[in-house]
Amino acid sequence: MELIQNEVKQLYRAFSGKRPSPLAELPVQYADFACWQRDWFEGERLEEEIAYWKKELEGASPVLALPTDKPRPAAQTLRGATEHFTLPKALQQRLRALGAKEQVTPFMLLEAAFASLLHRHSGQADILVGTPISGRTQSETQRMVGCFLNTVVLRSQFAPDRPSVRCCTRRAIAPWVHSPMRSFPSDAWSQPRLWTAIRAARLSSR
Repeated sequence: MELIQNEVKQLYRAFSGKRPSPLAELPVQYADFACWQRDWFEGERLEEEIAYWKKELEGASPVLALPTDKPRPAAQTLRGATEHFTLPKALQQRLRALGAKEQVTPFMLLEAAFASLLHRHSGQADILVGTPISGRTQSETQRMVGCFLNTVVLRSQFAPDRPSVRCCTRRAIAPWVHSPMRSFPSDAWSQPRLWTAIRAARLSSR
């Protein structure tokens, strides 16, 4: 939406002053991107992607068993709520310092904290978290209007015999620091195609 809003503002200012459109022509169209993506995941490249994700997710449980006060419905309803809160400035400063020490971004650190929280409440040592990414990996798509969103799976594995906060933090940050996933190498891969390729079970209640 930000891209559309910026272009509308530029066009409004130009047209209100009886000037031509200031927007440069796009080098490619969305249809070109769709064709490129379809052709990219064929043959050897397709096999490489399947092998990569099979290795990354080997032995992982697709189910997160969080304790709940009500039974999970048989079919997902998508009914929920959003909780907004602000971190105290002192805590923000401590998080920035920790991120600088571990050489990770604030997003990486907060995702690690989220994985640690899920580990604590579920008791599971192997946590999978899906995170949305922009998917605009090509310079030609930066100014293109269209849906490029994708989901990347991040895996955090915790040591059950070392439950310290320090250990949990390091284990949660590990997928970013010690894995090629730190730079999202396979973010163009369509997740529905991924689950089909690795024959992952899809649960209607989740």
